[in-house]
Amino acid sequence: MGTVYEQDYTEEHLQNVVDNMNLLYVAFTRAEKSLFVMGKRMSKKRKDDKKKTVTSANRSEVIEDCLPKLAETFLDSFLTGADDEKEPLVFEWGALPEIETKKEKKTENVFLTPYEEHMVNIETFKTTVGFRQSNKSREFVKGDDEEQTSSISYIKLGNVLHALFSTIETTDDIEPRLRELELDGVIYDDEITADEIRTKLQKALQNEQVKEWFAPHWRVYNECTILTKSDDGIPPQESRPDRVIVDGDRMIVIDFKFGAPRPEYHEQVRRYMNLLSTMGYTHIEGYLWYVLRNKIESVTPQKEEE
Repeated sequence: MGTVYEQDYTEEHLQNVVDNMNLLYVAFTRAEKSLFVMGKRMSKKRKDDKKKTVTSANRSEVIEDCLPKLAETFLDSFLTGADDEKEPLVFEWGALPEIETKKEKKTENVFLTPYEEHMVNIETFKTTVGFRQSNKSREFVKGDDEEQTSSISYIKLGNVLHALFSTIETTDDIEPRLRELELDGVIYDDEITADEIRTKLQKALQNEQVKEWFAPHWRVYNECTILTKSDDGIPPQESRPDRVIVDGDRMIVIDFKFGAPRPEYHEQVRRYMNLLSTMGYTHIEGYLWYVLRNKIESVTPQKEEE
């Protein structure tokens, strides 16, 4: 208080009070037969503090402030505990209706039925965090080398590496990101370790072309969505290349792959290149990088094939 924001704060606070009173009005007018309201009672200290400030926006406090006036308005109502803050504050008006059921015409209200204690057994089970990628993972590595002893492990390694590449710009980002993946539970067991990933990356980055892709002079766009809209009413289509790097008028599109080479991958990258070409870029190169195989394939633009 006492700052240049005091008037703005007061206005915003009063708006919250009005909003909460509107919510209470809606809640209080929806009950058909009975309405039960529970809230936290204010302490004496809180009441004293409220006298020095604007009206509270707390819904329980709004209700408590209104109860004395309600008790005066509804002559057949009861308000108990108003003079003793240690006692529950209870406001009652009207009587609980009897409920008719199909089995018996009339019975006591369910809220007046004595409760019964029941023992409930609760068990907890330890679960590990799993990392899943939106790609169809089994098709992702279909036809890969038979020497892979575990396709599940291979898929998981590819997914982790894909997650890693989607968030790094230069080689300096690798170590911090690996630590984040460990803390997030993505790298969590002996099946895939940070050391194993470091070894794979060190081997991959020995390739001078790959090393150049992660140099600091590039402007990097990791998994940025390209929206395309046609004039025939079809909803916009999304395309998301894994990595696009730009330096001056030179642009390189890179798609990471972790399984066996497939011809349709070239069409995928070629589509990205054509989209970027329609956006006005001219010197565009495209590559498929099979990370675990340490293999790079150049993608020919469509215009050179025609």
